[in-house]
Amino acid sequence: MNLSVNGDSLLTGNRALVGLLVQHAPLKRMRLVELTGATQPTVTRWIAELLAAGLVREVGVAEGETRPGRPAVLLDLVPNAAVAAGLCLTRVSAEVGLVNLKGQVLCRRAMALGDDELEALAQEELALVD
Repeated sequence: MNLSVNGDSLLTGNRALVGLLVQHAPLKRMRLVELTGATQPTVTRWIAELLAAGLVREVGVAEGETRPGRPAVLLDLVPNAAVAAGLCLTRVSAEVGLVNLKGQVLCRRAMALGDDELEALAQEELALVD
């Protein structure tokens, strides 16, 4: 599945939920309501969008609760539903890496750059600008 997610497709609330799940997952819906300060219907809508996009999944029920009704469902990120790439380019080296939604490094590559590689990279950069 090819899923492209950027700031335009994730609303501010969705990004807030993703950030909270990165830090504290798994979380119950009500805990997300508490942490965001948003209303329950609003958080429910945000979660529905993230579930539909395949970025979040239900991972079980909260253990040890004594409240009436259905047990609270726990939510977590789907780690590899989206990845981010980073590039660090210096005069003498290049390093590239990919991380998943949970910040786990999927791969990292580094290489030393000599004069020939620097010239080739400079030419490619110029071609991208044109």
